[in-house]
Amino acid sequence: MTPPRHGAPLKLYVSASEVIIGGMLAQEDENGNERVIYYLSRVLNDVESRYSPIEKLCLPLYFFCLKLKYYLIPRNVYVISKFDVLKYMLSSPILHGRLGKWMLALTEFSLHFVPARAVKGQVLADFLVDHPCIDIDENLPSFVGLVPWKLYFDGSCHKSGVGIGILIISPSGEPNKFLFELNYSCSNNEAEYEALIMGLELLLERGVKNVEIFGDSQLVVHQVSLEYRCVSKNLRKYFNVATELLSKFDSVIVRHVPRELNQEANELAQIALRYKIKPSTLEKLVMEYGKSRNIKMLSSTPYYAQANRQVEAANKILIALIKKHIGRQPRNWHQTLNQVLWAYRNSPRGSTRTTLYKLVYGRDAVLPIDINLQSIRVARQDEIPVVDYWNSLHDELNELDDERLRALERVIRQKEIMSKSYNCRVKAKTFAVGDLV
Repeated sequence: MTPPRHGAPLKLYVSASEVIIGGMLAQEDENGNERVIYYLSRVLNDVESRYSPIEKLCLPLYFFCLKLKYYLIPRNVYVISKFDVLKYMLSSPILHGRLGKWMLALTEFSLHFVPARAVKGQVLADFLVDHPCIDIDENLPSFVGLVPWKLYFDGSCHKSGVGIGILIISPSGEPNKFLFELNYSCSNNEAEYEALIMGLELLLERGVKNVEIFGDSQLVVHQVSLEYRCVSKNLRKYFNVATELLSKFDSVIVRHVPRELNQEANELAQIALRYKIKPSTLEKLVMEYGKSRNIKMLSSTPYYAQANRQVEAANKILIALIKKHIGRQPRNWHQTLNQVLWAYRNSPRGSTRTTLYKLVYGRDAVLPIDINLQSIRVARQDEIPVVDYWNSLHDELNELDDERLRALERVIRQKEIMSKSYNCRVKAKTFAVGDLV
């Protein structure tokens, strides 16, 4: 092993298995030969061994960057891996959960991803032999094979109406069922397209990029997979919308299945046409579900918002906005609703004197008008050094609890004012035992 040369970029090779992570720091000398600077590996602990395959591949990058911090900070570092997941981690502007925390910690480094197959040399071959990656095979493509989401859809058209049934299964096997009733008449094929489009929109809202679609309509399945041409004028508009939504996914597989294998989605579509649940039945189902999950259900007035109309009072502003804006464009409600909710979340509340967005993320959202007019906040942001900018974000997150407590104090103070105003009009009366009331 040799010490690093000043000013020359570094190469960081990372790899992972089910129980071990390994890394190697290298640098080219004046003659272009690759020299090893540091070897590092360790066994995963009990918690890390239960990470997902993607997190196990990203963990060595996070661990080695922190471990070799003083080697890496003053130089450009080329991260070399056989899988593209690290490229996604380094290039994605928004990450959530554990990956988001790791990416935030890596912002102080100058990291650049390089695919392993673009690098030659015996050093890489020896490294991969010593630290085998997860499911490496020369015949496999150079990306991580993600388990796709599964979408089962079905549409049912009867004289009583049109029903849509959708079954979405997450990569972990968790099922999500949806059923809708359309308030307009259409053909059976149009109902199938409506179910497919609704299912795709639900997946895109969740940020899904890989999906496997199953349907029992041969016409719809073969049209969206471009095996059949769509010649019907009535179906053409549905086909265009469906293909546009499908283009937003990274990987799509469309399969035709017999009706008996699509039974659950078909039953959901049938239920949507005839299933009307009473409020009392719904309340009973909720109580039974809570009991099965060991959840204590309180129905007293202070806690039971449905009984004392607190829900209506809290949502009256949102309901008024929805009626006002969606009433103008009822056919584009799915586009207008997002705008209404966005405006509601970014408008200061009278009771808290702040926005819902700030109470969640610790700072106000940057509005489109701020960008178009180049407000002071936007103009000054580029002048702030990167380190100071991220430090300010950390400070705002640390102060978030205090901001939420101040908002709660304002709500309590407003309630006390309202209570005092109401109680001043109450006339006190006393009663003795035996008085008629």
